[in-house]
Amino acid sequence: MRPTRGSVVSSRASAFRWRRLAAACILLAGCAGCHSGRQTVRARELAAIPGLSVVERDDTFLRIKQADTGGRLRVAGREVDEAELRAGDRFTLVDDAGRPVAYRILIVREDRVVLKRTRSIDRTATGGGVRTTEDVVAVSPYNLEKPGPTPGPS
Repeated sequence: MRPTRGSVVSSRASAFRWRRLAAACILLAGCAGCHSGRQTVRARELAAIPGLSVVERDDTFLRIKQADTGGRLRVAGREVDEAELRAGDRFTLVDDAGRPVAYRILIVREDRVVLKRTRSIDRTATGGGVRTTEDVVAVSPYNLEKPGPTPGPS
């Protein structure tokens, strides 16, 4: 049986309304999370993002810089040492073992940056396949290259 045009439109409209409501809730609540079923998952606070020595807010941009740990920073498919990004942009950190961790910037505030983190774990050698995990993390802007207090939630 073929669905009627009305049901397809209302389904799309409903999905759009839910997305808009979720975005409004995230902004109004002052926290970011992923809507998973009926549960909102709060952002996990990190002291620093492994592989980045600088995470600083500059007006509406977020300036990130790769740490000297042997990993690589990729933005838009290119390897870079540093980048200026804004909310909605994505970047990937690849450690020295070749394991990628992808980030999408959700919210950039003066005192907090919220990102969606996606990690892929390859267990094909043991017959487990590739497992992907996603979570939401938050970090206060920091600069490990400047002398001063170590980063961390206050």
